[in-house]
Amino acid sequence: MARFGRENETPFIELNKILNEIFLAAQMLGTHYWQRQGRVKMEGEEFKKHLEEMHKHESIFWFQGEKRDEIGPRVEKVIKQVEDITKSTLAEKEVWFKSIMGEK
Repeated sequence: MARFGRENETPFIELNKILNEIFLAAQMLGTHYWQRQGRVKMEGEEFKKHLEEMHKHESIFWFQGEKRDEIGPRVEKVIKQVEDITKSTLAEKEVWFKSIMGEK
């Protein structure tokens, strides 16, 4: 990120947020929701809340249709932004590489 300037930090920060959400969902599923599922007696609203929260974390990993995908579109947007930011740097390297290889 330092190479591209502070004005271009937004997609890198967003990517970090996405990764943190994925890691948090994995941790919550493994240490809380799946361990309790079927082992801890829950009634009505508590069980409903448990399932809703568990399904929310699971949806990060399991594709449930385009309309319910919260991570994919965000990742695609970040990729596009990073590609736009790095395009000039990659073009500079290509020109440099061609010059040392004697290509035109």
